[in-house]
Amino acid sequence: MTEILNSDETRLGRGIIRQCQAHPEQSGFFPLVQGSEAFLARIRLAEIADRNIDVQYYFIVDDVTGVLFIDALLQAADRGVHVRLLLDDVRTKGKDLGLAALDAHPQFEIRIFNPFSRRELRFFDVVTDFDRVNRRMHNKSITVDKQVTIVGGRNIGDEYFDARADLNFGDLDLLGVGPIAQDVSTAFEHYWRSKAAVPIESFAKYRGDQASLTKLREQFTRRVESAMETDFATAAATEFDYGLEDGSLQLDWAPAELVYDLPDQVAAQMGRQLRPMIETSMELLLVSPYFVPQADGVAMFSELCRHGGRVVVVTNSLASTDVAAVHAGYARYREEIVKAGVELWEIKPDLETRRMPTMRIGSSRSSLHAKFFIRDRQQMLVGSFNWDPRSIRINTEMGILVHSDEIAAPFAGQLLSRLPEFAYRVTLNDKGRLQWLYEAKGESRVFDREPQTGFWRRATAAIFGLFPFEGQL
Repeated sequence: MTEILNSDETRLGRGIIRQCQAHPEQSGFFPLVQGSEAFLARIRLAEIADRNIDVQYYFIVDDVTGVLFIDALLQAADRGVHVRLLLDDVRTKGKDLGLAALDAHPQFEIRIFNPFSRRELRFFDVVTDFDRVNRRMHNKSITVDKQVTIVGGRNIGDEYFDARADLNFGDLDLLGVGPIAQDVSTAFEHYWRSKAAVPIESFAKYRGDQASLTKLREQFTRRVESAMETDFATAAATEFDYGLEDGSLQLDWAPAELVYDLPDQVAAQMGRQLRPMIETSMELLLVSPYFVPQADGVAMFSELCRHGGRVVVVTNSLASTDVAAVHAGYARYREEIVKAGVELWEIKPDLETRRMPTMRIGSSRSSLHAKFFIRDRQQMLVGSFNWDPRSIRINTEMGILVHSDEIAAPFAGQLLSRLPEFAYRVTLNDKGRLQWLYEAKGESRVFDREPQTGFWRRATAAIFGLFPFEGQL
């Protein structure tokens, strides 16, 4: 055990030390399935932080959950906690003033990953500096006192935490304690100190000062008060029984490792690290909201099936996806992978509220956003990695690879047993054409075209399929 894990100088350290000592060389995990639970875990960690909070996200939306999340970080900074926020630049347009104001806090540092040089007219960077600005940081983590971390697929925004009435992303995070938290801290340091992570004060048009911070606080006070009056905030406040501070949270302990791309590499490496493990699977359960296997992926899955392996892929249907262009890239491979023996499932967009082993699907339009795979019911990877060209070759990604049949097997069993309830099985009819089957709760239906879609949605996807930008999906 390291000194950090044994430290009793923080509330989190005192809460987890006995469990860590009882499981040397292992990490403890708690899956965050329900959206409000995942949000409150982040807020509670910020509330009990004593030393530092390291935050790394693809984006943070300026909505109810985004405001409450930043407010929790700001309150921690006010207590003397050192807060470091590393954001990708993909969705920061128009936010430089607010970010610079936060950065003016003596305990709050903000850096932007691979920032656009033109803060407003970003299109010109895309045209003149495409290779650089095309690479984005897709990582998602928050780590407190180097002792507890949350890694997974969620950005910070209402749709990820059951806070929107019209859209819900089914997602999954892992809360981890022990060595894995230190591994995430080490990875964060690589990114924070990389050439691509630029302090916002060095490029923002607006320089933060105490006056701008005071003005931001006033705005935040009003917005937080408004956010706390929402149905989401009222309901969420009583849903999560958090027990890390007193050591009562029941964790699953197992060996684990953090797999991630290095920030300054020209090309992503995470996919290459995972491929040998996937190629030797006898059973592979792959859940990816954006699934574009391309020719090499099709060949790999076909080879697994040909040698008696079982491959199950769960992804979004055209009706549930939020990115029709990605669906178009995926659709051209459907028939081929089904012919190869892959069991292909597509998520329904209108499920009744239920708590699933990997996601909570709401009664509003639902979309899969969880990203994980399970190998032979013995290993499970949870993180930001989609099975598409952008995750494999362009963006930076991260994920926790857990080596435990006690964790992986129940996830696989529960998900496979309930797939027919919340997804269509994509198969071939007797003429060799695609069909979608729904067989659950005594209901049996067969569709010969994309279910629950209209003409224009199908036409839009077809048009996207004509463009040669698959490698950017």
